Amino acid sequence: MRGIHWLKIVTKDCKYNLTLRRNITVVRGDSGTGKSSIVKHVRRYLESNGDYNITLESDCNVVVLSGDFELDSYKLSKTNNSIIIIDEGVRYLGSNEFKHCVEDSSNYFVLITRCNLSNLPFSYKEIYSLVTRKNNGEFITENRELFENHVTSSVKMDCILTEDSNSGRDMLKEIFGSKVDSSFDGGNSSLLTSIRKHCDRGLSVLAIADGAAFGNYIGDILSYIEYSNVPCVLWLPESFDVLLLSGIVHRNDIPKILDEPYNYIYSEEFISWERYFTHLVEEISSASGHHYNKHSLNKRYKTSGNIIKFINAMPKEIRP
Repeated sequence: MRGIHWLKIVTKDCKYNLTLRRNITVVRGDSGTGKSSIVKHVRRYLESNGDYNITLESDCNVVVLSGDFELDSYKLSKTNNSIIIIDEGVRYLGSNEFKHCVEDSSNYFVLITRCNLSNLPFSYKEIYSLVTRKNNGEFITENRELFENHVTSSVKMDCILTEDSNSGRDMLKEIFGSKVDSSFDGGNSSLLTSIRKHCDRGLSVLAIADGAAFGNYIGDILSYIEYSNVPCVLWLPESFDVLLLSGIVHRNDIPKILDEPYNYIYSEEFISWERYFTHLVEEISSASGHHYNKHSLNKRYKTSGNIIKFINAMPKEIRP
């Protein structure tokens, strides 16, 4: 399944509108915002075969899994091209077994949970809270991005950390030189620890990670930056490969793909957009005779002209 999909629930009190752009959407937020109401209404509607006093509309099939029971991997494997809503009461969301069910699945998953989901590569852009507004006398609840990460402030960078220990770090070394911390082993889960270490030494930090798989970590890092008042800027491009596609790796359809990636990425083929963009760079580079290695950047990508193109794809606030 690909594209933008939607779900609308109309009750006597409120309208719920959910818009889904990727295969994994996470809904969080405080109690009383409507998370449980969505699950309750949809589940009762489905269990009654539509004989329930709400209206449910969607552009595809809808399934609800709720309650504290074991994962029915067989049922999930037989469900295709559907929106699957999973309530926060279930125990298996953080399991590798559930990850395997999401991989290769043609479904879009809506996970209503505040739990750790380090087993799943999901985007920070697809973490939502539910916000209710009044419009012409009606209450409408919609999903709104919980985290925004637009780089809006400049910082004198003493140190640059990147969770990409491979080709992405190679490019950053070409641009920023010794400011890039080569001692950091990389990885999303240890990025916060490294940020703390450098900030505790009084160093200003630019931290870079692939936003397409950073959903599980953004909350803790942004909270640390905000409440500790440390000189740190977090930049989350979709992925390193997107920056290559923004000028260095060419094909006529690239601008359209970057503008509407949801129309090109099938959930059953790529569990995250990051993997799709890596595949795309590899495919285009191979066709042009220029090998792309995710682990070590080919010198062809590090020419002065390509470095300038890469820098121009960065926010102006953090350019050298």
